[in-house]
This record gives sequence, C-alpha cells and structure tokens, in this order.
Amino acid sequence: NYVVHEYGESDSIVNYSDAYYSTIHFPVLGIESVDREIRAWAEETDGAALATAEEHAATTKAEGRNYSASLEYSYSAYLVKNRFVAVEEMGFFDESGPEGAREPVKTFNVDLATGELLAAEQLFYVNKRKAVVAQPSARLQSTAAALGLADRLAVAAFAASWTANVLLRPDGV
Repeated sequence: NYVVHEYGESDSIVNYSDAYYSTIHFPVLGIESVDREIRAWAEETDGAALATAEEHAATTKAEGRNYSASLEYSYSAYLVKNRFVAVEEMGFFDESGPEGAREPVKTFNVDLATGELLAAEQLFYVNKRKAVVAQPSARLQSTAAALGLADRLAVAAFAASWTANVLLRPDGV
C-alpha cells in the first residue's frame, strides 16, 4: 500500500505470540481526545484479532493441526484544506484457519478547528445525505440479488451501514 503522512506523528502496537503476530501503525495527531480514540481502536482491533487467533489455535491444536495469523495495518493521514485530517487505516489479516485473508479498512475524519472526530453523516450536505446513502446501498443490494448471494441479510446490513468508513480526501469524499 502507498501511504501518505501529511499530518501527525506515527505510533505502533506490536504483538507476538506463538500463533499470532500484529503490527498496527496509527497516527498521533496532537489532539488528546482524538488520539485516545484512535489508540483505543488500535488496541481493540489487536485484542479482538488476538482472541480470534488464540481460539482458532486451540481448536486446530486439538485437531492436530497448526494455526497462525497475522494482522498488519498501515495508514495514510491527509491534510485537507488546512482544516481537516483524514486518516485511512488499511489492514491485512491473514490466517491459516477458516476465514483466510481479509483486508479491513477503518477511517477517521478530524476537524482541526474543533478538535473533534466527524461522523460520516457530517461529511455530506444535509439536503443530500439521504440520496448519498441510498444510491450505493441500493446498488449493493441489487448486485447481491443478481449474483444470487446466499447471505443477503449480511449484504443488506453492509449496504445499510456502508457510510461507517467514508473518508474525506483532498479530491472529495
């Protein structure tokens, strides 16, 4: 992944056990409440992945097989119009167990003027929010139906919550 660090300093969490390895890089922006939230996300993400790895390792060991997992996150932090910082955490979780590889993403949008994290809904004009949310949600649902996906409920839930990881970037949302 190509990373951009236009704002803040870097910090990392590194974790290692017999069945699990992680490196989560994240920014420290100098805004205490935001830094606390980003670090808490990194710690929770690492803890959840470690718990999953330990559970799968115990199961596979009982079956006489080996198990390993790794989680890596890098990030980009964009300075947008000298007022906002957009953080995109790009992950890669790989395990030898039932799930295989995944590429999770997490975003944080910060208003430097107020020192607050912005909710995804705050990034759209009030009169356009409903249309912005409806269009991709409808497309995801119709794609799932066309493909005959068995787990339509999971796709529908994702479609309804897709705005959770909207990123404010220099070239738009």
